[in-house]
Parts: sequence; C-alpha cells; structure tokens
Amino acid sequence: MKQRNYFINKNHFFPEDNKQSPDEKSKSSVRVSGEIDQHQSLQDGLQRNQYLSQNEPGIEQGRSDLQQGQQPMEQFQRADPQNEQEQLMKEQHQSQIQQHLDVEERNYMCITLLLYRVGLVKLRQFFINEWNSLGDFAPWTDCPQNGADLLRKFKPLSYEIPKVRSGDSRTWDISILIRVLLSSWPPLVSESDLVNSLKCLREIRNQICHTGSGRIESSEFTIMYDDVCSALMAFGASSKDFREVVEAVQQPWKDLSAIVKHFASQDEDILGGFYKVNEKLDQLHKKVDRVEKSQQELQKTVEEIKQSQSDQLQQKEAILQEQSGLREDIEELRKDQQKGQEKLLIEIKKRRHKLTKSISSNEDVELYSKNLKENLTSCKG
Repeated sequence: MKQRNYFINKNHFFPEDNKQSPDEKSKSSVRVSGEIDQHQSLQDGLQRNQYLSQNEPGIEQGRSDLQQGQQPMEQFQRADPQNEQEQLMKEQHQSQIQQHLDVEERNYMCITLLLYRVGLVKLRQFFINEWNSLGDFAPWTDCPQNGADLLRKFKPLSYEIPKVRSGDSRTWDISILIRVLLSSWPPLVSESDLVNSLKCLREIRNQICHTGSGRIESSEFTIMYDDVCSALMAFGASSKDFREVVEAVQQPWKDLSAIVKHFASQDEDILGGFYKVNEKLDQLHKKVDRVEKSQQELQKTVEEIKQSQSDQLQQKEAILQEQSGLREDIEELRKDQQKGQEKLLIEIKKRRHKLTKSISSNEDVELYSKNLKENLTSCKG
C-alpha cells in the first residue's frame, strides 16, 4: 500500500493525496470560523483548497516519533537470548495482526475518532454557544429544563426523545447534535457554509455506520478524511485535534479500542462497526493463541527429545565407562594368566629336571648291579 503523507498549514491537517485541481477549487469552499491554535481569525468563505495547496508535512513526524518510542521496549524484549526465538515468533504473529488493522480497519477508526473525539466536542460547544447567544431561553446547563425548552424548538425522532428531554447534551451522539443544529426552529445555524459542513458530517457518519464491516477502503478514506477535516475546521477544529487522532490511530489495538469505545460510547451504530473489527481481532488472536499453543507443544516435544537424547548420552557414557572397566579387568586377568603360565612353566621345568636326575641315578644303580654280577660270575669261573 502506498504510504500516505500528511501536511500542515495554519495548524490544519490534510492528506497530501487529496490535493485538488484548480478546476475543483472553484467548486467548493468552506467557511472557517473560531479561534485556532495561534488565535488567527480566518476570513469567512475561505476556500478549503487554499489550505490543501499550501500545507506542509506534519503527521509523518508524529508517527516517526511514536515508532521511535516503541523501539527501546522492543530491544529490551529481545535482549534475553533464551526467549529470542519465541519473542520473534510472537512479534511476527502480532505484526500479521497489525497488518490486518493498519489499513482498512484503522481507516474506520480514524474517521470515527475524527467525528467523535473532535467533532462531537466541537459541535456540542458550538450548539451551547449558539443557544446562549439567542437569549430566548435560560442558558444551557445540561439540565431537564434545557431539554423542555429545546422541545419547543425541535421535534426529535421517537428514539431521540428521552435524550433530548433530559437536556444533557453529554449523552447525545453526533447525529442528534447535527439534527438539533439543522432542524430547530428558528434554526440555530443559517449560514450555508456551516449547513453544508453539518450535512457533510451527517452523510459521512451515516456512510460509515452502514458499512457493516468496520472497514473503509484507502481510496475512499482519503476523500472522507479530507471532507471531515474541512467540515470540522468550520467549527473550530485545529491541527492539534487532528494530530491527536492520527497518533491515537497508530496505537496498539488494545489502546485504540479503549479510545474508540470511550468517545463513541453514545452511538451504537458506530460501535457496531467497532465490534465487527473487534470480532475479527478476536478471531486473529484465537489463531495466534492456537499457533502459540502448537508452538508450546512443539517446544515441549523438542525439550522431551532433548532430555531423551541427554539421557541416552548419559547411558552411553555409563556403558562406555563399564566397557572401559571391563577392558581393564580383562587386561589384568590376562596379565595374571600370563604370570601364572610363566610360574607353571618354571615349576614344570624344575620337576622335569628333578625327574631327570632321579632317572639318571636309577640307571647308575642298575649299571653298577650289572657290573657287579658280571664280576662275581667271572670270579666263580
């Protein structure tokens, strides 16, 4: 996906992709009112595209700072060599999840936060200021009397009646605020530029509510982002407001989820898309859990194999030691046997020598006896 750059002028953010041609400049204009960050008063009817043609890079720096802030933690997590491979696998799975949420789903969250983190606050304050400036009724203090007074000027839809009657504008969603501003009589907003901006916000709010998937394609998002920012500037939104939204959208899903639920808590239609994204994320996390469980089982098997190999190695070493001992015993027995054989040979030689001497003695006796007999015989003759 092509990386989108943002640029800033007079403290307002717009996507660079949304620069309009000179022909388009003549077709649209938005009145910018209110005091912005440097308290510069802008002329009524200033065309929206005058901002688009003069803006400078801004949001990318915030995203870069955010990424740099995450690097030390990532380095710390990878510092342990024993968990390096496991951590790398987890980071890969988390990266896959973030990739799923970094495009169309985060586009949805960005527009939602623009409407509810910025738009709801600005429109509510604008409504209170306009109400108090008319002076027809008591100042607006979010009390039931305010609700009763408003019902004399405005006819809400049936499901809007309880919230309008309460007079507590803090419980209103952006659709109620827009209807109050557009449909009260006499009208609270009469300038055509402001009316067009409110209608633009209403149309985009309804559009994202009806997506049903919690996703906005990138090509559609660039147009929405431009239109929402332009409309919100007419009610005093500033670059700081837009920057906070962009930075929030870059947060990890857990943090972003809490932010969206907080600011859009009054609009069930908006939350429907959020729940859709949340459901998808849960499915992804379940897949990750299954993969991690498989990895743990595989790791356990590997450890068992390693242990088995270690045991076999120890057994082999024990056998080798026993074999070495047997060799020593055999060698000792061989030496003892050799010594015994040598002793036996010596003893045999000794006995043979004795026997030979004994035999020699017997032969001498016999020879002497024979000679004696012969001598006796000769004497008798």
